[in-house]
Amino acid sequence: MQGIGTDPDLALAGAWYIVARRAGLIDQEMDDFLQGLSDDQTRQALQKANRLP
Repeated sequence: MQGIGTDPDLALAGAWYIVARRAGLIDQEMDDFLQGLSDDQTRQALQKANRLP
């Protein structure tokens, strides 16, 4: 989410959290993060999540 060691990618951070949520993991800070994404970033995150393992 913060891009430590790499460039930040909000959509990819959201995508990995969506994958984690689908696996049953819940994190309030990441829920807040997802809600703060723009519509376009949320759409990108969902598209990326659907392509991740």
